[in-house]
Amino acid sequence: ALDADGNVTMAGIISSSEGNIAGWTIDSDEIKSPNATVILDSNSSNGQIKLGAATTITAGDGIYMDGGGNFRAGAANGYGIKWDTTALHLSSSEFYLGDATNFISGSGGKINIEADDFNLSTTKLEIDSSTNNGLIKIGAVPPASAVSGTGIYMDGSSNFLAGSSSGYHLQYLAA
Repeated sequence: ALDADGNVTMAGIISSSEGNIAGWTIDSDEIKSPNATVILDSNSSNGQIKLGAATTITAGDGIYMDGGGNFRAGAANGYGIKWDTTALHLSSSEFYLGDATNFISGSGGKINIEADDFNLSTTKLEIDSSTNNGLIKIGAVPPASAVSGTGIYMDGSSNFLAGSSSGYHLQYLAA
């Protein structure tokens, strides 16, 4: 029904192969805002959503995602987040990951790590804040304690080894 003000009230289905509503264009494979800053595209890359000036995973600033699993939010060649189905790229002049007591943050050329307990382990270095009141071990094979192995061992219980426990060394063992 059409009223005197031009309003249409109806029930059922409206069907069209294309259209234009309030400047938005609708065609067989896209819905696009008047200035093309919002595009839903069902035909390209298994479907795409593009916001701002983003046109592909690598071009245009804004938000881009497609049905192939690619996603980007931010500048095409700058700060933002991007997943290209093989790698996650995060770029920012500052970052903060975590909560108020356990986090990694960075800005101004500095990185800050704070945690209730902290562990760092490589083949030649171990830092553990929860064992023996904290410990640091360094060596080709880091020493297991202040009385075995070769390298450097120190812990928060005042035990220390520098050198070989069975050869030349500096050692202090807490009483």
